[in-house]
Amino acid sequence: MVEEIKNAAIQQLNISYSAQEDRLLLKIGLSNNTELDIWLTRRIVKAMWILLEQTHQVVSVAVEKTSVVAKEMMETFVAETAARTHDYSAEYKAREVMNQGTLFLVHQVNLNRTPNQPSSLEFVCTNGQTANIVLNKELSAALVNMLQMVTKEAHWEVGFGESSQTSNVVQSSNVLH
Repeated sequence: MVEEIKNAAIQQLNISYSAQEDRLLLKIGLSNNTELDIWLTRRIVKAMWILLEQTHQVVSVAVEKTSVVAKEMMETFVAETAARTHDYSAEYKAREVMNQGTLFLVHQVNLNRTPNQPSSLEFVCTNGQTANIVLNKELSAALVNMLQMVTKEAHWEVGFGESSQTSNVVQSSNVLH
């Protein structure tokens, strides 16, 4: 399975909330007409947020809690900017699920940095499999926007923008070759 997705580009992302599982399902639609389904817990989403902020590709805006008007204006600005940048109205194209029958539940997420290369998120799953997603500005922004929307829908309070809380699942490594 590793070789199948090694050379495939990400074409679509979809993140949905499963109330029954109290988890998020990240569907990664690939250019080879397959998708990889990865389950994310609240703990992992918090860790992902911190790691995405560390890539310096995500602009995190913390607005004072006392200023309701400022907070509403910032939320509107962020939503309008995201709408202009990414198309969230397009329906996710169903593909053949690569890991059908195999649960990819992330128990650790890492940020890998290599000099002169884009950062990547590494999802280490409970089944021993690892998935790596190479990040660029557009993909980072899409992940952040989608995580914000779906965690709001799930009523998860994950503290986006409060950041810099340490967690034992947050690891950042510089990869040298």
